[in-house]
Amino acid sequence: MEHLRAFALLALLALLVLSACGPIMRPAEGPYPPLAAATSASALATTDHHCADLLAQSVVQLGPVHGVWNCLEPAVQSRYRGSGDQAVVEASAYFLAPVTLIGCHLLVCVYSIPLEATTAATLGISETAMTIWLDDAGLVAYAAVPTPHR
Repeated sequence: MEHLRAFALLALLALLVLSACGPIMRPAEGPYPPLAAATSASALATTDHHCADLLAQSVVQLGPVHGVWNCLEPAVQSRYRGSGDQAVVEASAYFLAPVTLIGCHLLVCVYSIPLEATTAATLGISETAMTIWLDDAGLVAYAAVPTPHR
């Protein structure tokens, strides 16, 4: 558990360091909000992780999470069968609540998700990390969570 949190914190720290090198590592113009423009509407949208929270919660909840469908970009919605909050109900048998927000920086949020007992015993770990990338509007653009193999 401590190893996962340490890894997630290192990953978040790496994102912070890389974003500080922004003008060197990425073009000056593009979809990224300027680092100094913390009061712009675009920058404020990236600090709102409401949609990331809803998607992370949907991974551990057996029923639909109200509003999660409207928080997904169309490309992410197309990964699900059907539409609406019910379509996002995941195979949550691997995971348990509560989801813990480790942290967010600009367009990326990292969460810690506990594994259920059988999966944890089989894998020898008790939790995993979920990373969610948001677009400038605060919608989920991509999410990555390892699928435990039993």
